[in-house]
Amino acid sequence: MFTESVALWQQQYPGGTGRTIVGYLYMMGFKKNDIGLGSAVGIVLLVMVCVVNLIQLVLMGFFRKEADS
Repeated sequence: MFTESVALWQQQYPGGTGRTIVGYLYMMGFKKNDIGLGSAVGIVLLVMVCVVNLIQLVLMGFFRKEADS
C-alpha cells in the first residue's frame, strides 16, 4: 500500500489528495522529523485496525460458545 501511493502521488497535489494514513505517518515521522506525531498517528492506526478486527470477529461469531452435545 505504501509503495503504490508513493508511485502514484509523488507530486504535491492540493490538499494532500491521495495521501494515505501510512504516507502521512511516514511524512510526519521522517520527512518533517516529528517522531512524536508520527508515532501518535501509528498508535491511532493500530487502534483503528484493532477495533475493526474486533467488530469483524464479533460479527463472524468468533466469541460465541458452542452448545454442549
